[in-house]
Amino acid sequence: MKFSDTLFPKVPSSPIKSYIFFSSFLKFSVSKDEILKRVGFYVKHKFIDEKLENQLKEIADLIQNLNDAKSKRDKLYSERDTMTDEQNRLRENISVLGEDNQSVSLKERYIKKLDDQESRFEAISSELKKYDKDITNLNKQIEEKINKVKV
Repeated sequence: MKFSDTLFPKVPSSPIKSYIFFSSFLKFSVSKDEILKRVGFYVKHKFIDEKLENQLKEIADLIQNLNDAKSKRDKLYSERDTMTDEQNRLRENISVLGEDNQSVSLKERYIKKLDDQESRFEAISSELKKYDKDITNLNKQIEEKINKVKV
């Protein structure tokens, strides 16, 4: 057994299953448009029938949904990181303010902003849990559909 055999699983013999295999192996980093383009090529050259074409299109739709969910989740993580940095800055500013009228007014404003951001943190956490669940479900659906493909 070669060292490379331990790193990579056996590649399917059919070009279509190979394409799907590598797409899944790369964590579905391929886009729906790329898959549909490839499927169109296979249909045009009569490598696949209509049933298989429809299966591949379903997989492409699921992969697109997966990529969309990952993108939205990543934006939420970015928003949360930005808010964390801003909250640290606000806390530092609050700690150096004095007790004069202007400082008290600024403190109130900063505390209001911190409170609003805390509410947003809770909403983001809830949305992240939803996206994580959706991503897990989509990955399972994609794997199941790929395993059902018969060439």
